[in-house]
Amino acid sequence: MIGSASSMLLTWAARDPDVVAIKQILSSVSGPLVQKLVDAAESGKDVVVVVLTGEHPDSQLATRGNDELAGAGVLVIRPLAGSLLHRETTLVVRREPGRLRSYVAHLRAVDGQGVVSTDATLTDRVGRLFNELTGRHTGAGTASGEGFRRSSSPRLD
Repeated sequence: MIGSASSMLLTWAARDPDVVAIKQILSSVSGPLVQKLVDAAESGKDVVVVVLTGEHPDSQLATRGNDELAGAGVLVIRPLAGSLLHRETTLVVRREPGRLRSYVAHLRAVDGQGVVSTDATLTDRVGRLFNELTGRHTGAGTASGEGFRRSSSPRLD
């Protein structure tokens, strides 16, 4: 896990009623993050989890975590092996006065520190990645939160 940056962002986002979407890349579907993601989905947030193929993708624990997430309405995706995705990346989209704002928790390449950022270029890049993985939106506007929507809901503008 990228440490406290991702965990703190996810804990906050799961409880915040103004958060509309959480997108998470995980290397494992076990541990306390799974319950936070389940809680978020059960409270009506759009939650997507991309699980990177790990050492034991078919283990009983992984299956239990997948079942728990899917049962709460979380979209669980397992991309192709050898993916170039960054491990343990979190994207949160929050409703703020007059707009949607995106937050990303990730590891900085230069020093490996876990950080939370609202940088428009970074949030747009990460948003586009999740949108490509889910097939939900291919247009621009992910940095502002546009294009994040439940599959049965209208686009958020």
